[in-house]
Amino acid sequence: MKRSLFILLLIWGSLATAQDVSQNVTALEYFFDTDPGRGNGTAIALAPGLTVTQTPVLNTSALSGGFHRIYFRARVASGLWSMPYGYTVYVDSLSSTVRQIAAIEYYWDNDPGYGLGASITVSSAATFVDIADNIPTDTLSIGFHQLFMRAQDDAGIWGMSESRLVYVDNSLGAVRDSIDQLEYFWDHDPGYGNGAMISIASPDPLIDIDEALATDTLSNGFHNLFVRARTLSGTWGVPESRLVYLDNAAGDVQDTLVAAEYFWDSDPGYGNGRALTISSPASSLQLSTTIATDTLSVGFHNLYTRVQNSSGQWGIPESRLVYIDLGGNVLQNVSELEYFFDTDPGYGFGTIVPIDTPSVEVLAAFIASTDTLALGEHLIGVRAKSEDGKWGITETSTFTLFLESRELDSVALHKVYEGLVGSGWTNNTNWLTTSIDQWYGVSITSNRVSALDLSSNNLVGQVPAEIGYLSNLETLDLSGNVLSDSFPDETVDLTILSALYLNDNQLNHLPDLSSIDSLQTVVVDNNNLDFGDLEYLAGISSYSYTGQTLLNSMNIDSMVAPGDTLSFDVTIDGSSNTYQWYLDGVVVPDQTSSTLSIDSFRVVDTGYYQLTIANTLLPDLEFTSGTYHLFVHDSLAVPLDTDPPVVVGDTLVSIAENTTVVNTYSAGELVTWSLRGTDAASFDISVDGELTLLTAADFESPADANADNVYELVLEASDSLSNSTSHILEITITDVNDNVPVITDPGAISVDENSSVSAQVVTLTYTDLDTTSATYTWSIISGNDDINSDSNLPFTIGGDGIIIINDSADLDFETQNSFNLEVTLNDEVSTDTLTLLISLNDVNDNAPVITDPGVLAIDENSPFSTQIVALTYTDADTTSTTYSWSITSGNNDINTDSNLPFSLDGLSGILTVNDSADIDYELVTQFDVEIALNDGQNTDTLLLVIAVNDVFEGPDPGTALDSA
Repeated sequence: MKRSLFILLLIWGSLATAQDVSQNVTALEYFFDTDPGRGNGTAIALAPGLTVTQTPVLNTSALSGGFHRIYFRARVASGLWSMPYGYTVYVDSLSSTVRQIAAIEYYWDNDPGYGLGASITVSSAATFVDIADNIPTDTLSIGFHQLFMRAQDDAGIWGMSESRLVYVDNSLGAVRDSIDQLEYFWDHDPGYGNGAMISIASPDPLIDIDEALATDTLSNGFHNLFVRARTLSGTWGVPESRLVYLDNAAGDVQDTLVAAEYFWDSDPGYGNGRALTISSPASSLQLSTTIATDTLSVGFHNLYTRVQNSSGQWGIPESRLVYIDLGGNVLQNVSELEYFFDTDPGYGFGTIVPIDTPSVEVLAAFIASTDTLALGEHLIGVRAKSEDGKWGITETSTFTLFLESRELDSVALHKVYEGLVGSGWTNNTNWLTTSIDQWYGVSITSNRVSALDLSSNNLVGQVPAEIGYLSNLETLDLSGNVLSDSFPDETVDLTILSALYLNDNQLNHLPDLSSIDSLQTVVVDNNNLDFGDLEYLAGISSYSYTGQTLLNSMNIDSMVAPGDTLSFDVTIDGSSNTYQWYLDGVVVPDQTSSTLSIDSFRVVDTGYYQLTIANTLLPDLEFTSGTYHLFVHDSLAVPLDTDPPVVVGDTLVSIAENTTVVNTYSAGELVTWSLRGTDAASFDISVDGELTLLTAADFESPADANADNVYELVLEASDSLSNSTSHILEITITDVNDNVPVITDPGAISVDENSSVSAQVVTLTYTDLDTTSATYTWSIISGNDDINSDSNLPFTIGGDGIIIINDSADLDFETQNSFNLEVTLNDEVSTDTLTLLISLNDVNDNAPVITDPGVLAIDENSPFSTQIVALTYTDADTTSTTYSWSITSGNNDINTDSNLPFSLDGLSGILTVNDSADIDYELVTQFDVEIALNDGQNTDTLLLVIAVNDVFEGPDPGTALDSA
């Protein structure tokens, strides 16, 4: 049979018009799925009014079983129709028989099949089961997962799966960050920390809120109340919202709530619903009860609850949409999914998620692209379409889009702590107890972990893969610990890592990190790595990888007979490996692979074999295998040798300083070598008889007992029968040219300008710690500039270190008053450099220059001492202090009275009248006087032209009148 739908409608007559005047609702209609046009839907009888409440019975007999859309619209008195308002409904043609729940199961992400999920205990079959159970997540990875639950009735029929999206964060274990702040806001988000604060007595992971929230600034009507919490680490959570209806007409009084009731679908009237028990009336109630559904039909129903205060007033009912499914049979296969962000584009206009195989129940995993979304909170809506083309209810969920942040860093560090036994670390200050920027060894830049230094801190175990979450890590130092096994491949995700320190651990594998372009420093010395682990980083600018231990390398004794075929293989990873086998310390020709092959064993092949493995990309590392001792079968044994070993090798040996290898000794048989004597502690001898210094000798700092660069010790060889031979050794260290000669700084140097060629400027000396004979070469490499560009340099230096003048003309104080000569001394191996400052002394080598005053004039008969001119001069030299002026010609005694016409002061250069009578226009109109200036060494001259002005002197009887 078909079900009828009962709908509670609350319609306001407030369709928007140009006048925005509220009008009575005069008509109401509905239709399913397809709009037949305004006025063509199924009419619902009503009494006109501004607000209309109806509970119509809707006919679904023409509908197929499954999901449908029902739409309502209203018409006001002016004839205007509203926009249709739609709901998704489910039409179920099943019997109305109520079944009891007999079993419940759940599963994560993928459906294992009916009855194959994890069971949840149902104590007794009932139509309603309240589940309170702990669901384990220890097998799940960190991240988002879908939790599904379904129930089976007493007839064995399974219902539809109900799902929830869950975020699993196992990195925190049982640790939950405490809440230290709560805030709320109305309608619009003011930003983190800017809401109204709710007082918290003390931080705790779980906070129970009982708070009066201010509403005095809000208008009457519906509002969204948002509440969110902040943890001690400073991270704000997602806001939780509730729709609230505000009626300020009731005043600010908080009435005591004395009664509560609920009802399904249709309002029976105030006080006529099913009562909910209130044990203790209060202004705020929290109710937990079981609500019967046995009288309800299969499908969607609205559950309403409301409360009554002590004044007898009932509040507005709060509703929830509930789906009642008694049979569990699904009629239609899901053929398509679509999703959208934030705003619903309409059915069929979302982003399509294709379904390969339509099914009653579909689990789809898809990546929803967020490239076009801004950072922040968003809504995602997902819905399904059945094979008959009908769309289901839209399931929505909010999420926050953010860049990788410190939350991911926190997960990684928690894993590091747990995986490497953080409780046993030498220093684990603040780990897991405060914000990560307070944790020992953690450095934060721009709110991300940029460096992690846990060196020498007793970290034990294998580094977890989550280390790859630290995507902003630039420096990682885990050296000096007990790290073992493989370093995680996820390290390649640390794309801006520049320095990695893993030395002094027990690691046996490294991933290929060559893709990290920023990596500049890698230190992995003293681990169990082989060439295959190390080759990838051969191009790193700062790379240290020495001291690796070759694992599974053991000594083997093998008894063979002549003619046997033998093969021993020692293989380690590496694409550029080279191999060389040795017999008793001597190279075995042609045995240059990882496998030692002897086709037909001979007695001469008896001995100790070892393989040395090098790598052309990694020259600082070499592996040596264990020893393979091959000896002849007893049937071929020879009589015992009772003679002492005969040691072969020099007793007086000289080696150059800075080397360690002294000599190689042999005994013609297998012996044990030992050292004794005054200087024995400075040496080592191998099983092959190679004698070496433990530390390279330095001739300038003797380390032997007598400090004379002569080591004295005794070399002893003992065979297997305890026969022994002693060899007294004297090892002399010779000096080599390994020190740089040091030029002695002569200090300030000066030389007169224009000094003569070959004049000596300075003799340079030096010191040299080496005593070896060497040829020393002096050179001037810069600063010896050709000032006058005549192709002759100012200075030269000889093999004796003497600097002499090569070109006097370049030594001109007035052009350049000093030279910075860079001088080198080479001893055939090393070079020292010294910069010399050679200052030039200014000498009096430039004549002073008299300044020409131009044409001078003086009236005839000017009196004695009348100044004509004060002469001046310039001098390029700074050394002259005494200047003398003189008249050298042209100062003629016109009237021959033995008095010259002019006088020149020798010190001041002031020219004055000396004899007025000589200055007579009628006798001479101009004097050409030559003036000289001497600076004690150089003289300048200047010809002065002095014109005589004619002056009116009055009539003189018996003479002609002046021309004036």
